[in-house]
Amino acid sequence: MVRNPRFSPNGTKIAWTSYLGQRPEVFVIDLATGDQRRLTWLGAARNLVVGWQDDEHVVFSSPHQTNDIGLSWLYTVSLNGHVERLGYGPGMDLAVNSDGAVAVVTPNSGDCSRWKRYRGGTAAQIWLRPAGAGSFLRVLRDGNDDHDGRYAAAGRYGVGWVDGRLLFSSDMSEDDCPRSQAQIWSVDGRGHDLRQHTHHSEDQGYVRDPRTDGRTIVYHAHGALWAMT
Repeated sequence: MVRNPRFSPNGTKIAWTSYLGQRPEVFVIDLATGDQRRLTWLGAARNLVVGWQDDEHVVFSSPHQTNDIGLSWLYTVSLNGHVERLGYGPGMDLAVNSDGAVAVVTPNSGDCSRWKRYRGGTAAQIWLRPAGAGSFLRVLRDGNDDHDGRYAAAGRYGVGWVDGRLLFSSDMSEDDCPRSQAQIWSVDGRGHDLRQHTHHSEDQGYVRDPRTDGRTIVYHAHGALWAMT
């Protein structure tokens, strides 16, 4: 089984998580030669490729150094197999902007399509360190919510940067309608100016797994691929 395939920034390689053995591990393929390699040998119950730090380092999340399967941390693995934990604390997703702003998604088992309209304490949140800042803040929390807390409890997933804005998916809504769908939203680089970019109906389904190269956002819903610029 293949999960979370991610192109390298230069487009020459793809990294992914595979369950070829008993446990999920990180693999990479060189698209020019077809050379395929296994990069990790961690034996953890969970191991998900997040993306690339650069053309030589894959970012993944894993609980392999903890005794809690639900507490994943972010790591890099080089193309020669060297694993290093990143200094962002527990997380399952990461997006670093060109200006140095960092967004980290807190650990969870998947995006909001797996537990629709959940508002409990383990809903994933985004911690944002704006460019030039020395500390992180929670998006739509911690005093930077301009919407009277209407969106605070909803989970947020699938982070990425486009034109200085932080994009993410969430099924938050103003009225917590039982038919509301996950949409793509964004905030500016300091966590303000919330905008909604998609308006999927119940028939169109939840926005799932959005990813971007900084220009185009691709996601899927009800088994169909969507692209948005």
